Amino acid sequence: MAELIESEVATMKFLKQNSSIPLPDVMGHSSSQSNDIGIPFIITTKAVGSPLSNFVWEPLPEGKKPHKKLPCLKTVDKEKILRQLGAVTAQLLNLPLEKIGSLHEKDGEFLMGKCLSPAFTWYSRDSLGDYVLRGPFKSDKEYYESLIALFRHHAERFPLEHHVLFAPVPQVREFTADSSYRSAVGRWNDFVTVGSKIDSKKNRLDYCTVAHMLRDVVPSISANLQRSFYLMHPDISMSNIFVDDDFNITSIIDWTNSSTVPLSTLLITPSFPHARNEVNSNLVPVFEDSLIHHYSQTNKNILDAQSWDSTRSSWLFMRLVTLDGLQDYNYFVELYTSVFGTTDETTVRRLFNTIQEDHDFMERARTLAKADPSIDEILNEEEDYFCDSASGAEAIARKLTVVASLNQEFIADSKLWRWIEEATSTSGS
Repeated sequence: MAELIESEVATMKFLKQNSSIPLPDVMGHSSSQSNDIGIPFIITTKAVGSPLSNFVWEPLPEGKKPHKKLPCLKTVDKEKILRQLGAVTAQLLNLPLEKIGSLHEKDGEFLMGKCLSPAFTWYSRDSLGDYVLRGPFKSDKEYYESLIALFRHHAERFPLEHHVLFAPVPQVREFTADSSYRSAVGRWNDFVTVGSKIDSKKNRLDYCTVAHMLRDVVPSISANLQRSFYLMHPDISMSNIFVDDDFNITSIIDWTNSSTVPLSTLLITPSFPHARNEVNSNLVPVFEDSLIHHYSQTNKNILDAQSWDSTRSSWLFMRLVTLDGLQDYNYFVELYTSVFGTTDETTVRRLFNTIQEDHDFMERARTLAKADPSIDEILNEEEDYFCDSASGAEAIARKLTVVASLNQEFIADSKLWRWIEEATSTSGS
């Protein structure tokens, strides 16, 4: 907590001194409990405007009722916001720093310390201590390798929550009606409950295999000659952007966990309502053109073409290693196939299975199995879950589990859930 507070204060002060990015002023802070209120705190001026989260970024699917009625942003408003974020990013691009890490201040001087970004600190990852290198990093290659190590350690020992590699969580945009989406989510929950799939040995080993294969990807997203890195907000979401009535950005808040990043990460077009959401392809050129325009006003250097080309790979990589997404399998296949050209999904799966047959992975599987719940515990969990389920739900989930165990290329994705909905609707079951 102390490190996060000191770093956030240092980051905000650094940006206030070196940019015109709109953010609150720090009025006071304490990174310890040695103060009048007995807890760490930061006091800032009130953010001007209102949060962008007072609006809806995309219209809701057919049949879905909102928790509270909010106006939906028009395309022209979205474009205006993306243009302004391009200008903000251009300012960050004009503040190059020599290492990847998080800022802190000592005796009036800004210094680079270890990386406190979400990938290093969220989901109990801060408890790993010296199991992984935390920076500051002199190269993006060191940084990427450390992120992969964190990802592997997470897969081995921490709760995986909603992450099942070969059963991506259904997304609203994959279904035309809210009822279909809700049905898919229900069947997904049924499926992952059978056999306690989420934190099972098999699922953990699958993610460890992804970590192993990501090492081959690093050379393609690493810029060996890059010697400068750039501050980036860790969570450009609608709740952290404040606007006025004309959608001018008036404040960007919550710089906790900020760190410097490689250029290809900084250049990623922000996505909404959350960073994990896919970017609307129509908005990408709006952001990029604005960034280039504002950057060229103060800098004659041309942005590296490789960095632009690597933004998609960087986005996919970060979604995976931070476990901040809903489509891990799809991220992995797209990333791996894009890096190695003609490699298709079937080839990736075969390579994946071959790696798991390696002696070291078989040993890791035996180690992970020791943490698996007992058969009685699994059965009790299943009984509690399915006691109030709809007729046939458990039977479908168990049949799918059998198919998954027999077919190494089985994927429980949206196509499967749509097919089941159609089949059960046709049969009347």
